[in-house]
Order: sequence, then C-alpha cells, then structure tokens
Amino acid sequence: MCKNESCHETSMRINHMSSSLPSRDLNRWREAGTLIPHYYKTRAMTYMTTRHCPLCCSVAKAYHQDRDRAYAQCLNCQLVFVHPEAFLSAQEEKSRYDLHQNSPSDTGYRTFLSRMCVPMMHRLPRGSCGLDFGCGPGPTLSVMFEESGYPMAIYDPFYAADESVLENDYDFVTATEVIEHVQRPKQSLKRMWRCVKAGGYLGIMTQLVIDQDAFAKWHYKDDETHICFYSQATFGWIARQWETEPVFVGHGVIIFQKPKCSRSMAPSPKLSHTSSNMEDDATSFHHCSE
Repeated sequence: MCKNESCHETSMRINHMSSSLPSRDLNRWREAGTLIPHYYKTRAMTYMTTRHCPLCCSVAKAYHQDRDRAYAQCLNCQLVFVHPEAFLSAQEEKSRYDLHQNSPSDTGYRTFLSRMCVPMMHRLPRGSCGLDFGCGPGPTLSVMFEESGYPMAIYDPFYAADESVLENDYDFVTATEVIEHVQRPKQSLKRMWRCVKAGGYLGIMTQLVIDQDAFAKWHYKDDETHICFYSQATFGWIARQWETEPVFVGHGVIIFQKPKCSRSMAPSPKLSHTSSNMEDDATSFHHCSE
C-alpha cells in the first residue's frame, strides 16, 4: 500500500470522483473552441491535489491548468502528469499515431534519432543485441542500429505487439519519444529495465520539464497524447531505485547503465508496498487497455 491506500484503489477512487465532472460540457466547450468555465478548472485542480503519482505513488500537488487539461506534480519524484479525465481512448490514441509519417527513408527523422543512436553505439561493441521499445508505425531506430551491425528486436503494443520479445535479455534497450505517452510509467519503466542485461544500457529520449513558468509556454505539453513529463530530478529518482546514475546526453537523451551486481538484482523477499519505489509485478504500456 502507498500512503495507506494502494495505487489501484486510489486510481479507482479518483476515476469515480472524476466521473462527476462535467465531461460532456467539457467536450462541447472544446469543440466550440471556447474557454473552459472557471468552476470546472477549480474542480479539476482540486482533484489533482488528491491524486497520487503514477510513478512513485506519493502525493501530488496542482501544477498547471490550461484550456483542456489539469496537471499535477509529484512532491517526491517531481513527475508532472495529467488528470486521467484527459486520457484519450486507445482507439483515439492510435489514430494520432497512424498520422505519423516517420520512416527509414526520412533523413530528417534519422538525424533526430541519431541523438540516441550515436551515444549508444559509443558505449556498445558491434554485435550487441538491442530492443527498441515503442518503435511506432515506422520502425527506424532499429534499422539504423542494424545497418551498423547491431541486431535488433522491436516492440510496440499497436504496431509490433509480439510480447515474447519482452521475455529476452538485451545488451541495450531504447525508448525514444515513448515514456511521455505512458499512463503507468512505474510498470512500463520496470518492464524495460527487466529486459536489460547486467552491465547493459537503457536509453530514453524525451523532452525535460524545466520549471513551472517554462511549462506554461511549452509546446510539448500541448500534444494530447503526452500525459507524463519528466525532469532531471525525476530521472535522478528513477536512477536511485535502480542503483545507478543517469547520464544526460545532449538534448533530452538519458542513458542508464544497469549495475553488474546489485542488491536489487539478487533474490529477496517481496518488498512492502508502503515504500515509494518501483517494485511492482504488474506490467503495462500506454497503448494497452487496463
């Protein structure tokens, strides 16, 4: 349990509370392009103050309110996240991704992904095996690695949903522009970490929260498929759970090396849920239905 209430029970309670919000009116206001009345914003922000963090289960505080969504920030790990009332359905979410035109033939997209590919290759001998987690409708990063001599597997719940690849261990795992879409980051990050061999690497690419003023003007939050936002402090918290250090490479690339030997990798009794750590047997990804 976290804070005397399990994350699941908290989520159920908050979902029940949010059902009393005027969602039909909210949709009508969105379609009309009008501002959301103040009373809705006030109620949404009030609910956000009672929300528990989906990453560490700690209490969160209201952080920001824009025309469509309310955001909270965890008081412990500093994750910023949106209220579940604003989540898209799986069908709506996939329809957004289907519009993406990314492909290996797009040189601009290759340049973008090189921010992850190049620093990972510098850390890995040729022949290292990798997994691209959340490859999307046009897998490209995996192609770039394979062209350079790194065998790859891919996984995406919409476009490459073979979960058997998640049962293997890899020298490295990449997740580029993925974790900001995840509804249950605690479980999804642990799922990625489990796939990394001891001494291997997990590379994450996402834009970082700077501060509250910058967040208010930030275009990255305006993508309605983006629901979790991470800062350097958040990745520092994650690294402590994994007994490692985050390495920030360039703009929005974070690399973790899995310790070759750590107490978290040794057999141990099941941890109490009273601690705000990332130990949880459940696994999920943002595309998967609950």
